[in-house]
Amino acid sequence: MYSECRFLNVQDPNDNHYTIKLEQQRFTIGRSHKNDIVLPNSEKIISRHHCVLECEANFWWVVDEESANGTYVQRCNNNNNATPIDVRQYGRLQLNNGDVILILDKLFEGEEAVFWRLTFRDVAYIVSI
Repeated sequence: MYSECRFLNVQDPNDNHYTIKLEQQRFTIGRSHKNDIVLPNSEKIISRHHCVLECEANFWWVVDEESANGTYVQRCNNNNNATPIDVRQYGRLQLNNGDVILILDKLFEGEEAVFWRLTFRDVAYIVSI
């Protein structure tokens, strides 16, 4: 029997990690407590309703919800120096195993930007009966 497991590895700006199993068809992400995935941000750089993850035809997509500072995807096949893709340019972007969703947390002049990093994992495995 073939099975699939999809989840997000969430890394906050302080390098704390947790995992969310993608068991719903849709997840809202933002700083508002009304979201499925809440990203606290006192600077209000993250929008209240920043982006959405949605499953359509067994593929996962990220959709930017007209956020103030954008939603970006670092493709897993790109090296870390490659420019992340701005989801706003495409409306939505299909996620592949290992892709990292980047959401800006802090930006100080003259310093490197600080991001929330949500790594999409699509793990297929065989279950023996």
